[in-house]
Amino acid sequence: MLSAGLFGMACFIIVFLGLRGFEYFYHHLRHTPDWSPHWGSWVFAVLAGLYVFLTNIGR
Repeated sequence: MLSAGLFGMACFIIVFLGLRGFEYFYHHLRHTPDWSPHWGSWVFAVLAGLYVFLTNIGR
């Protein structure tokens, strides 16, 4: 169970940082300010982390 939690947290961190990095570079290349609340990045990263956690919990 500990490894499933660690894999889930690692997946959350990687996905969240990847999405935020992509968003940063997108706005940087377009020269537009980023005023979005970023809730989509959080939700998608949480769902990805939960998926990884739940698929690894039984192993």
